[in-house]
Amino acid sequence: MNKHINLNLYKSLLESDFILLNNTSFKAQNYVVKEVGMSSKQKISTLNVLQLVKSLKQLIRLFQFLKTQKNAGLHIVVANKQHFFLLKEYLLTRPLKFKINVQNSALVKKSGDATQMLFSFEQDYSTGNTRILKRLLSENIFLIQKINSKIEVNNWGAYKLYNDSFDFKKIVFLIALFEQSLFSSNN
Repeated sequence: MNKHINLNLYKSLLESDFILLNNTSFKAQNYVVKEVGMSSKQKISTLNVLQLVKSLKQLIRLFQFLKTQKNAGLHIVVANKQHFFLLKEYLLTRPLKFKINVQNSALVKKSGDATQMLFSFEQDYSTGNTRILKRLLSENIFLIQKINSKIEVNNWGAYKLYNDSFDFKKIVFLIALFEQSLFSSNN
């Protein structure tokens, strides 16, 4: 039996800068494949593409799950002000089937949505920051997806996309991912 495998996501990752990680001062063996030193201070690392595809597919599945829920909400936390305004402006122009809150702090607004998800850029939800996690659980936010380049021993059951989101091209890549997984009608 011949089965056709769609490699568009894999090709998009290879053609974009999403597989590159700047300034890694540590060796994350599960994520980093190769480090290239430009100078003593500047290093660029290539991420493991298969691990990255797996993490992106988890993110896409979470978005698809939110689309199927009747009363759902998505909280996006972005610390960078430029990325915050870019995401906010993008989401204001889109027809939404559920509520999306874009915020620049980890304090999530209370909402009455049944299914809620937190999508966090470069925020720290590690073992030392249990107060935020307790607040998220008290707000009935059980789905947490985070993008950061920190090595965490305990991820508290959150989904993690190992990458940094400081680059403008990576935010544009994620907006294209939003467009395909949240707003396209063929999913």
